[in-house]
Amino acid sequence: MEKYDLIVIGGGPGGYTSALEGAKNGLKTLLIEGGSPGIGGTCLNEGCIPTKTMLSCAKIYDNAKNAKNFGISGDISIDHLAVLKRKERVIKVLQAGVMSKLKSQNVDIITGLAAIGGKDEKGFFVSVNGENYVCENIVVATGSSSVFLPIDGVKAGIDSGFVITSKEALSMDDVPGSMCVIGGGVIGLEMAAYYLSLGTNVYIIELLDKIGGPIEEDISKLLQKEYEKKGAKFYLGALLKSIGDGFIVFEKGGSDQKLECGRVLLCVGRRRQVLI
Repeated sequence: MEKYDLIVIGGGPGGYTSALEGAKNGLKTLLIEGGSPGIGGTCLNEGCIPTKTMLSCAKIYDNAKNAKNFGISGDISIDHLAVLKRKERVIKVLQAGVMSKLKSQNVDIITGLAAIGGKDEKGFFVSVNGENYVCENIVVATGSSSVFLPIDGVKAGIDSGFVITSKEALSMDDVPGSMCVIGGGVIGLEMAAYYLSLGTNVYIIELLDKIGGPIEEDISKLLQKEYEKKGAKFYLGALLKSIGDGFIVFEKGGSDQKLECGRVLLCVGRRRQVLI
């Protein structure tokens, strides 16, 4: 049973920075990453980095479409598949950078699902891939996962590919003609912005009477106006009730409404991963 001063479970920003800090301070350190989404965690692989990369492409495209206002003319188009390839290149470069830093500090890395087996005078017992380890200090940084609403049609929709999360929205080969975004928070709005630029008809269903979560109401209103200029349609104070084959049903103002769409994007928040 190999002994470490520090074992970190989770290779996201919280995990790999903890591992680096421990190693820099002379601790023999082991980092255990579950394998999905990989070193760098959700932020690097399925969240902030790929989202901002795709939005950057969309912004350049939007600016190019308005180039005639600056005396520049010519046909312009955006290649969604090329955007996805660029996104993957950016992820690989940054992930390689994280791995290089970890290796430079002699952090051991294992891919697999970890389990904490308890603690005694020797320290914490951790098992992964059938091997056992012991450590004096342990950091649990297992991140978060998407929340799935317990309503009719969600599971069937996920199985068929009609219902997706932000993870799938960042890697879809096709561009849907229309999309219902469930949730008007940061994640839903960012995904909506990208697909609006590509020409998708976007409908945003939000339970609250404003978008943007905790941001100030004045800013929320300005943001909504900007999205509406790009073609987004908002249904605020709306409660999603069910998902069918090619449509959703939501309640607004005391009555049910049916809305057809090509894809449903669930962005109703994230919950902390539980390590058992």
